[in-house]
Amino acid sequence: MAWNESGSNVDIAISTRVRIARNVRGKAFPNRGNEATLQSVAVSVRDALLEGGSALAPHFRYIGIKDVDLMDREFLMEKHLISPALAMKNSAAGVIIDEKDELSIMLNEEDHIRIQCIKKGFRLEDAYDMANKADDLIEERIDYAFDDRYGYLTACPTNLGTGIRMSVMLHLPALTVTGGIDGVVKMAGKYGLTIRGIYGEGTEAMGEMYQISNQNSLGLTEMEILKNVKSVTKGVIKQERELRGKLLDRDEVSVRDRIMRAYGTLRYCVRISVKEAMQLISTMRLGIDMGIIEDVDIETASALMDSIQPAVLCKNTNSELNDSMLDVKRAGYIKKEIDSARMRIREGGDENGNIW
Repeated sequence: MAWNESGSNVDIAISTRVRIARNVRGKAFPNRGNEATLQSVAVSVRDALLEGGSALAPHFRYIGIKDVDLMDREFLMEKHLISPALAMKNSAAGVIIDEKDELSIMLNEEDHIRIQCIKKGFRLEDAYDMANKADDLIEERIDYAFDDRYGYLTACPTNLGTGIRMSVMLHLPALTVTGGIDGVVKMAGKYGLTIRGIYGEGTEAMGEMYQISNQNSLGLTEMEILKNVKSVTKGVIKQERELRGKLLDRDEVSVRDRIMRAYGTLRYCVRISVKEAMQLISTMRLGIDMGIIEDVDIETASALMDSIQPAVLCKNTNSELNDSMLDVKRAGYIKKEIDSARMRIREGGDENGNIW
């Protein structure tokens, strides 16, 4: 597949995230602040965004973490709207989320304010532009902790400077199965970047999905960080795409067999764990991109990777997190979504009746 000049590259790049860390001047950071201090920070930021005629107010909602149960916390985390660290908070922590679930502003996680924007595909400029506009709006009303030498002050030294993390979630099955992912990790390190699992630092890569992001933000401008992440990501996408072609040329029968076995299991299994499902959907997604599977689209495969996570699946099937039948319901849900995609493609249109 040729390079997509529009920059989305959704066959390999699942999503792009830009996160901006900020703290309120004169207030103790969340790891040292008491309940009253953190509560005052949350209220002031929330009011700055949602009160007083803010342009964001009609399009955002506030959720207090201590006011939601375990399933809702897990749901927000699996949708990448909050971090695992925020999901564990019980103090004055919260999140402000836009109506499209693209922009979320976490309050009192590691820092007082963590603005993050997530866009589908490889869209660093778009994600940065949206996060930066939210940052500017907050800064009009909140005095940020800033030092002329170190830039924006943050709880973790690696976030000093711009306070920016830019990352792209990539689907890298060919690099994984060939062992090339080790070389990617080393290459990324040379450019000051790192590769993590699907929920960020300290998490594993499920379904051959990896986050590539900058490690430090001190001493670099926002545009320099964006350029580095974009350049390395484009190189990794190029490697993955070339390797996919080589795998098919080298042993087409084995590749087809692996893909069709995964596809068959997903369509006909009765019970499946999230880990196994992620791996098989990853293989199915590869088969779709290679043209081996023609009756399911890449969008369905990508959506399944999110919707089969435990809490999201519970929401979709009206279940509980401790449901002993959740693996059975996951298998049924996957079959239903695949059958729906097959019917839609067979009839020549999408869910809105538009012809492809």
